[in-house]
Amino acid sequence: MNDMLDVVLTSRVRLARNLQDLPFPGNMAQAEIAELVQRVNKAINTNNSFLLLCMQELPEAERHLLVERHLVSPDLAGCAKGAALINKDESISILIGEEDHLRIQCLLPGLQLEQADSLCASIDDMLCKKMQFAFESELGYLTACPTNLGTGMRASVMLHLPALSLAGQTEGLLAAISKLGYAVRGLYGEGSGTHGHIFQVSNQMTLGVLEEDIISNLNTIALRIIERERSIRSSLYKTNKLEIEDIVYRSKGVLQYARKLNAKEAMQHISNLKLGAGLGLTSGLDTQKLLNRLLTDVQCASIRKRSGLELSEAQCDEARANIVREALKGTI
Repeated sequence: MNDMLDVVLTSRVRLARNLQDLPFPGNMAQAEIAELVQRVNKAINTNNSFLLLCMQELPEAERHLLVERHLVSPDLAGCAKGAALINKDESISILIGEEDHLRIQCLLPGLQLEQADSLCASIDDMLCKKMQFAFESELGYLTACPTNLGTGMRASVMLHLPALSLAGQTEGLLAAISKLGYAVRGLYGEGSGTHGHIFQVSNQMTLGVLEEDIISNLNTIALRIIERERSIRSSLYKTNKLEIEDIVYRSKGVLQYARKLNAKEAMQHISNLKLGAGLGLTSGLDTQKLLNRLLTDVQCASIRKRSGLELSEAQCDEARANIVREALKGTI
C-alpha cells in the first residue's frame, strides 16, 4: 500500500530459525559459524541472487551503512563471527550467526506486511527443504531467547507521526499500543532513540499465536494509527493553519538553502516537509517516496559511502546539505 507512505515508511517481517544439529551461536566457535555461513549460502544462493557479506571482512563504515539501511541489525554489525546474505534489490536479507543461527528478514516500503510475510515464507520453505530446523510440537521453533519461541516471527512497521507529536498525543497513543502487547522503539530498534517523529511498532508475542494473526493484527493496528495521524494532521491544519505552514515552509527553506546540516536537524526538517506533503503543501508526484529515501541518505555512513571518502563530521554536514539540496531541486 504505497498510498500509505506519508505515515508508514517500511514494513518488515523477520523469522528466527536455528539448525537442529548445532548449538546456539553464543556457544559456537568461529570455525563453526564459518561452516554455518557456507551451509546457508550453498542452500539458498543457487543462482547467485544473494550477495554474501562476512562482517569481519567489512570495514566499520560498511557495517554502519548496512545498519542505516536496515539490512542488518546493530548486533550483527558488531559481531565479528556473523554474516549476511542480501538479495539484489535489498528487500530480503538473511542474517547468520547473530543471536540465532538465521534471521530471515524482508523489508518493503509502505504498508506491505502481507507481501513481506509471503517473501519470508518462500525463503523459509526453501531452506526447510535443505536444512532441519530446531522445532518442537508444543513450543514451535526453538530460539536462543525465549521471547522468540513459537513462530519466531517479528513483524514491524516504521511510522512517521509528526501530527500526533505536535498535538502531544504520541505518548498516550504509544502507551496504549504497548498495553495491547506491542513494542514501541526508535528508528534502529531496541535501545535506539526516536528522531524525526519516527517510531517502530512490532509484535511481542510469538508463542501460541498463528503467523497470519500476527500479520493481520499488526496491520489493523497500523491502519488505526494511520487514520489517527491523518485525522490529527487535518485538524491541526484547520485550527493552526499559519503555525503549520510556518513549520513546513521554514523547513523547506532550510533544506533548499542550508550549506551545513547535521543528521538530527536534517531529519527534523525532512519530517516537517513530509508533514507538509501530506497536507498538499508541496508539489511533485513522488515527494513522499523521495523524502523517505532522504531519511536514509542523510545518515553519516550513507554520506561517506556516496563520497568514497572518510569525511569528518564537519565535512559530512556540508555534504549532507549538498545531497538534500540536489535531491529536492525542482521537486517541491
